[in-house]
Amino acid sequence: MTAKKKHKTAEVDGAETLKKIEQRLSHLGDLPIFSATLNKVRHISSDSDSDAMSLAVEVMKDANLTTKLLQLANSSVYNRGLGKITIISRAVILLGFETIRSLCLTLKLIESFNTGDDGFDMNSMLVNAFLNAGMAREVAEKAGVKDIEQSYICGLLHGLGEIIVAYALPEKYKQMLLMDEKNHISWSKVQQQQLGLSFYTVGQKLGEQWGFSNNVIKTMQNYRSNSSKNLTDPIEINKALSSLSNSSLEVLFGKQNRQESSLGEIYQDMANAVGISRSDIEECMQQNFRNSCDLASDYGIDMKLLMPPVHETSDALLNKMSRQLSFYAGTRSTTDDEHLDEEQLNKDKKPDSAAKNKKDSSVSKKIAAAKSVIKKPKQKLIKSADLQVQLSILQDITGLISSSAGVHHVFAKVLEGIHKGLHFNRAVLCLLNADHSRLQVRLGVGENQDNLKKYFDLQVRDNRNLFIKILREGNELLVNDVNSPDWKNLVPKEFVSQVKVSSFSIAALRAGDRIVGLFYADMGTSGIQVNDELQKGFIQFVNQARLALQYSEIQRGK
Repeated sequence: MTAKKKHKTAEVDGAETLKKIEQRLSHLGDLPIFSATLNKVRHISSDSDSDAMSLAVEVMKDANLTTKLLQLANSSVYNRGLGKITIISRAVILLGFETIRSLCLTLKLIESFNTGDDGFDMNSMLVNAFLNAGMAREVAEKAGVKDIEQSYICGLLHGLGEIIVAYALPEKYKQMLLMDEKNHISWSKVQQQQLGLSFYTVGQKLGEQWGFSNNVIKTMQNYRSNSSKNLTDPIEINKALSSLSNSSLEVLFGKQNRQESSLGEIYQDMANAVGISRSDIEECMQQNFRNSCDLASDYGIDMKLLMPPVHETSDALLNKMSRQLSFYAGTRSTTDDEHLDEEQLNKDKKPDSAAKNKKDSSVSKKIAAAKSVIKKPKQKLIKSADLQVQLSILQDITGLISSSAGVHHVFAKVLEGIHKGLHFNRAVLCLLNADHSRLQVRLGVGENQDNLKKYFDLQVRDNRNLFIKILREGNELLVNDVNSPDWKNLVPKEFVSQVKVSSFSIAALRAGDRIVGLFYADMGTSGIQVNDELQKGFIQFVNQARLALQYSEIQRGK
């Protein structure tokens, strides 16, 4: 009779707990993780009919998200030989919709709950979610799972219920932590006794209300292996990966009392679930920590929180892994601190006295030379300012597209970006005339465009002309020296004699199979060569024009 009464009270408490959480969240205000921008990003990235420009437009509405995404897109983890990514649309194209969605969700999760004002550190839970997501993706990739970004999101949101309880009911959560430290009852029983339901149930209930995918919500459960047979259902795989990854992290970070299995047993269960070896799982955890340390600063995570505690235990694998991972994270953290300390030390050093310097004029000269070298990083500051110009112009472009201002205005902004953001002396857009028989300059920026306008009045049927050939093929080209043997016989002699430049960039503009025009840019008569870095920037802006044209075609067809 008494047991039944307690059970009934627990059921009532569970419903009341959810109500209290909802009321508290409502009082605290909207969380970034449920912002309009992120909801739109989730919707667009899940829609097979969406295009890159649509996703880029939504991301650009959040300036902070844009900046952080560009930092991540250029990190060593995501940018592997892709060149500098300075615009969101290129990040979308190169990284893919699913990766952009995962990055956005991670950034907004951390932004939502990044606080430690209630007597315990929310950051440790966010780090756990961050590491759990990375581990789930690493194992999924190693096992050949088709949708590894879905595995990542399942890992990221697996502990959402605990995060929400700690955030919305901090006093209650502190009581639970005290009970967990005493270790008289299991962690699952603590949840049931204090909340009337589990963290997983909290996460699932609120996840449903917030519109998360059913395929993600179903993985917010504890996984227990019943056999060594490989799983085949994607939901079961993601449930196993996110749950077992979380279990391994709890053991690694000193919460063994919450787990019945050793680290080796957890790794073996994970290996069995996806059909790889236990040593593969160990490698995945090591790679996950390497990636996480590389990304920590971009996500705003303190590197020291990635260091597992090192204690000698009866679990040999745990001892080995905690030492390796803690040493790696600690080394990275110390290196960063030493770098800062060295900078401060150099800053605080006083120069030698004037009397000493006068003794040897050559020393003064060397100091002066050193100072001139130190001042050279101004070039980097210029590049940084250029990035801001490019981002500003991109925002203008997305605004023009959103307001259906017309592609002509977008093309003008693209030319402005090439000229002001990349410092090309001049840039022009050549378009086909009414009967598509000739290619002519229609828009231009920069100095001395007359010779360009004079030359670019070309017959489209002249397939021997280099510019017409690029136009027809829809290609891009960097000619770094018209006088080199490689280009001397390819670049039209009339162009060389009339335009008088040694280096230029060109890129075709098409709408599907339909030829539209050609972008051209050079450094005028300055003699400066267009290098690979400038060419990449040039193509990035041209891609904006291409995406705008594609977006316009889609809107016209609706």
